[in-house]
Amino acid sequence: MVCVHENEYESFDGANGEDVLRHSLRNKVVVISGSSRGIGRELASLMLLRGAKVVINGIDQERLASAYKSLCDISSECMMVTGDISSWEFCVELMSAAVKRFGGIDFLVNNAAIANRGRFENVVSDVLERMTTINVLGSIYPTKAALPHLKRSRGYALFVSSVVSFHGFPFNSMYCATKSALTAFEQSFNLEYKSEGVGSGVVYFGFIENDATKTIYESDGTRIYLGARKGVRTISQRRIGMIMAKILEKRTRHRVVGATGRLLRLLSNVAPRLVDLYLYRKRAAIQTQSEGPAMRAD
Repeated sequence: MVCVHENEYESFDGANGEDVLRHSLRNKVVVISGSSRGIGRELASLMLLRGAKVVINGIDQERLASAYKSLCDISSECMMVTGDISSWEFCVELMSAAVKRFGGIDFLVNNAAIANRGRFENVVSDVLERMTTINVLGSIYPTKAALPHLKRSRGYALFVSSVVSFHGFPFNSMYCATKSALTAFEQSFNLEYKSEGVGSGVVYFGFIENDATKTIYESDGTRIYLGARKGVRTISQRRIGMIMAKILEKRTRHRVVGATGRLLRLLSNVAPRLVDLYLYRKRAAIQTQSEGPAMRAD
């Protein structure tokens, strides 16, 4: 990972905004799932630069260790815990390890997720099950395991979703469904626990600049490399990291990132048939992109 210096972020908020972030996040304990690469790792580096204590997580031991080594160049207040966040037993271990090392948990970022592609009838049951456990239970289990600690710290849980949760896209049915589920869960969670000082929120991202090694599920269950996004405007991981840092600092309830996402949310509410019509007419192009050639991830 390229080490990011603090002045690289000044173009987003300026000095005053940086001072606010630095003060509000110093010594806070942040647990970030799915942080061995991508926006999770970018957020982890930014949190460490701001003086937070960070727990990173991933299922790939080698990749997580590489991220951890790079993050330790920023600050020693970092620890890694390898494991699968769709396992309840592991989530309990993860939060216990964070509390044992740092004394509590102030922020939980439910970032881990997996995507797939292809026509629904061709998607094997193992992929349907795995996506549900990772994308839904992989956010619910960590939240439940962290809740006693968040109640003590009057902390905050963030759920990372997508603009496709506003309206289902063809050939992405399971990803749309699982990301939509997070909104309903967060709404219920917020109503139950805001009186006890626990905050929560959802951030909805559009197309993000992805790592070259990012993988998704093919319909038959094989893992393939996503590859560079073509024909769409992407948001850099660095900018996403800064946006997420601000969300944590402000304990934001809902944030839609990007003009396209905000337009989609608006139209999905006021003119859903128009969105249906547009996506129906674009379905052939979406299918071509979804089912095109891909490199298998070994």
